[in-house]
Amino acid sequence: MGDNPPSSNKTIDEILFDMVDTLCGRFMGLTPFDVLNSPTKQVFDIWVDVIIHDQNNKDKQNEEKIEWVTSKNATWH
Repeated sequence: MGDNPPSSNKTIDEILFDMVDTLCGRFMGLTPFDVLNSPTKQVFDIWVDVIIHDQNNKDKQNEEKIEWVTSKNATWH
């Protein structure tokens, strides 16, 4: 789920599970108990930061895929 906002069709429990799963998968050593025992605002802030970071990385990867054509690698000559 990491880079997608929660679906409006999911229950609160499913969204919470996705958040805990995303955060525990991202941060080594973080357990579901750590996430559930943390203040809700802090968990939401970190989860949103993870989504923003993933989206920025996806945008950067798309930019890197652009290949500039030069006379060295052009196919029309």
